[in-house]
Amino acid sequence: MGLLSKILGRNKLLHVAFDQGDKSLETLVFLHGIAATSRTWENMRYQIDYTKYRVIALDLLGFGKSPAPQGCNYTPEEHIHYINLTLDHLKVKQPFSLIGHSMGSLLSVDYTTRYPDRVKQMILVSPPIYLGDSLKQDSQTRMTTRFYKNVYDFFRSHSEFTIEGAKQVRSLLKLDDGIDVTDQNWRAFRLSLENTIEHQKTYQELVKIRIPITIIIGDLDEFAVKPAIKMVAKLPNVQLKQVPISDHIVSKRMAGVIKQAILEQG
Repeated sequence: MGLLSKILGRNKLLHVAFDQGDKSLETLVFLHGIAATSRTWENMRYQIDYTKYRVIALDLLGFGKSPAPQGCNYTPEEHIHYINLTLDHLKVKQPFSLIGHSMGSLLSVDYTTRYPDRVKQMILVSPPIYLGDSLKQDSQTRMTTRFYKNVYDFFRSHSEFTIEGAKQVRSLLKLDDGIDVTDQNWRAFRLSLENTIEHQKTYQELVKIRIPITIIIGDLDEFAVKPAIKMVAKLPNVQLKQVPISDHIVSKRMAGVIKQAILEQG
């Protein structure tokens, strides 16, 4: 990490959008997904007892109010570098719990792989887990994974289409959830999509992790490869919670299930 520190610098921290609760309490760290901000967790703010937990929500590298360093390739290593730097600055009590949404769930797994003694448990919300070609899987799973990767490749290769499409969808559905693709976050979106989501090793990392893990996924999640999720759910330390009538976003219904998972994990 020494060379990475020199390249990225150690003076910049991620934007801490939310930090509430006494520092002596067990800490919950929330990581949002790609092209999003900490506003992803708005429905969680009133679900948590702040007399029992310290709650921290960060804007990830390149998104929201966090820095977007020149020369950054938005690899998992770079994302984790900034997350860890910021948590150290906040003097987070260890071990803490990681709650990640979408890409944030993949980064939660990567963080735990790199710093296993710092994380008590994980809650992975709407994780886009895609199995690599080297892993055993049926033809339907392989075909579905390739479909998503082809879609992502198209998005990355057509910036104007992707940005304008995101704008139209947000306007049509009147969305106000902090998730957007813009000229400002385009580079972070494009490289995070390629380097952190498409080229992930999440399943291989999960197999090695021993702490309690809860996966929460909506039955209508448009980015999920369900057979991959079921493979992960077979791991002995993983519990799967499926949320009916729910898609990829953290709705009020989804937030209630996350709250219950936090309480169950203790």
